[in-house]
Amino acid sequence: MFTKLGMINLLKSFEPRYEPPSRFTIASRVDNIYHKYVSEVKTLLQRTPSVAFTADIWKSGARKYYISLTAHLFDKDFEVVPLVLSLRQLTGRHLAVNVQSFIMFELDEKFQIMSEQRVGIATDCGREMVAATLHGLFGPRYACIAHVWNNVIKNGLCLWSPPNPTK
Repeated sequence: MFTKLGMINLLKSFEPRYEPPSRFTIASRVDNIYHKYVSEVKTLLQRTPSVAFTADIWKSGARKYYISLTAHLFDKDFEVVPLVLSLRQLTGRHLAVNVQSFIMFELDEKFQIMSEQRVGIATDCGREMVAATLHGLFGPRYACIAHVWNNVIKNGLCLWSPPNPTK
């Protein structure tokens, strides 16, 4: 991690005896934290009768696509508990079947969330996301109101670009 001489010198100026961890040590620690988090989330989800989901795909400034999946449930005091289930770089084509397979793997294999626990999923109105979630495998599909309003403002009011009759 800290292999550049400038960074090593900066760290040494703060604490001359400090030896930065190797990238292998950091990778091992991150891996341990990740597996502990997944285990804790699995335990929590097994005790929860109803779980709702959100899924989204977006493009970063570096032109890479990412997909996220979150779970939302209530605790014993009826406070909302949001949980990140997955955040991955999306490679290959963004076909509905690939998006659906990703979500199914996370829910079925990784977190073992039973179909009777799934009360719904909120997504944007992108064609592939709608097609991936339309069949009720994750509960009913709901349009994310934040995405809907963003599209209304962006495409309907034409504040940033001229009107596009196809949208």
